[in-house]
Amino acid sequence: MQKKKFLSVITLSVILLSGTFMGCTNKAKTLSVDELLEQASELVGKQIVVEGLATHVCQKSGMKLFLKGTADDKTIRTESNSSIGKFDPNAVDKQVRVQGILVEEIVKEADHHEAENLVADSAVCETELSTQKNYYIAADAYQIIQ
Repeated sequence: MQKKKFLSVITLSVILLSGTFMGCTNKAKTLSVDELLEQASELVGKQIVVEGLATHVCQKSGMKLFLKGTADDKTIRTESNSSIGKFDPNAVDKQVRVQGILVEEIVKEADHHEAENLVADSAVCETELSTQKNYYIAADAYQIIQ
């Protein structure tokens, strides 16, 4: 009888532990740019993986990469950090997968006008002004897919 209880406890422990570890190893679902923009408000501050067509790498710093969705107005900016360095300019016109944290930025109308003036002074990447104003990806890693 005690042997049966012991085996039941061991079996239950194995089931619970395997369920716990399986949850830790699940990878984030890869989102398209369109899906990311649709769900952006719920994903702020979370680790995400997104795939899209790279349309531009900032020539000034090389630290910004822009991904396009199904339409030209479905664009998200990704910013690299010091651990991954500059984005490869050869990524342009190729599918790219980016992993990072989705960040929400508050852009006031006055800030937008100031940014337009900064473009003239070469302090801001020109493509940056045409992207979604409220979100960007703080990239941890990226991969050119095709």
